[in-house]
Amino acid sequence: MVDIVRQKVRDKPLTEADLLDTINREVLPALAALRTALNLMVALIATEGEGSPEGLVTADQGSLYLRSDGGAGTTLYVKESGGTGYSATSTGWVGK
Repeated sequence: MVDIVRQKVRDKPLTEADLLDTINREVLPALAALRTALNLMVALIATEGEGSPEGLVTADQGSLYLRSDGGAGTTLYVKESGGTGYSATSTGWVGK
C-alpha cells in the first residue's frame, strides 16, 4: 500500500477518493486475511484441562492440549489425526 500511495503522490495530488480506493482494494482484504489466520492460530492452541483429551476433546488436527494434571509424556498433547473443521473428531490425541 505504501508504494501505491507514493506512486499517486508522484503522479498527482492524493485525493480522499484515491486513499479510500486503496484502503478498500489493498488494506481491508489484507486485514481480513490476517484476522482469519489469527483465529485459526487461537483455535489450534486454546485447549487446556485435566485428564487425557482422547475421546473427550473435539479439535482440529494440529491442535494442542495442555493437561494441567499431566506428568512426563502426558502434559502436552498434539492432535495428530482426526480431521479438521466439520470433520474434526475427539480422537487422535498423542501425548508428548
